[in-house]
Amino acid sequence: GGGRQQPAGRGSGAQLRAGVCRGRGALCSLLGADYTIAAHRRVHTRTAGGACKTTMWHQDSYKGSSWCACRRHEVQHVMVCYYPQRVTPEMGPTELLPGSQYYIGDSERAHYSRGHLPAFGQQMQRWAVAPHAVVCDAGTVVLTHYDLWHRALKCESTAARVMIKLQAS
Repeated sequence: GGGRQQPAGRGSGAQLRAGVCRGRGALCSLLGADYTIAAHRRVHTRTAGGACKTTMWHQDSYKGSSWCACRRHEVQHVMVCYYPQRVTPEMGPTELLPGSQYYIGDSERAHYSRGHLPAFGQQMQRWAVAPHAVVCDAGTVVLTHYDLWHRALKCESTAARVMIKLQAS
């Protein structure tokens, strides 16, 4: 199957490659057989011991681009989230707002504010979406539209939660 991959980032290893391979068919269906995995990878860790608070709702950014000009409803970029361990509700799972890629919103952090949209909580009340926490088995790969609103929930566990995030285009 398709999918040219850049060399894996340090520490990602065989587990990450295997996880991406499991999602290959879906990525080919969404992006075409010649999709690529961007060289940028990000490891998100929710620290053990319950020290992590719930993060803000956000969309991943297209740095250097005009806010509205770069958001697209059609799939051009897919966020690939790989969970190498089982994730429980206490571990601070990723929370998604399915369907929220179709909404223009504004983050709840002041430095992201555009000054012309209501508070994020008020916006979300008008959206026809319900939050979904990613509680899953080890080795799970989650594919979402790149513009999907998401956040990490509070960690109340003694076990760390790791998520490796990649971008496919």
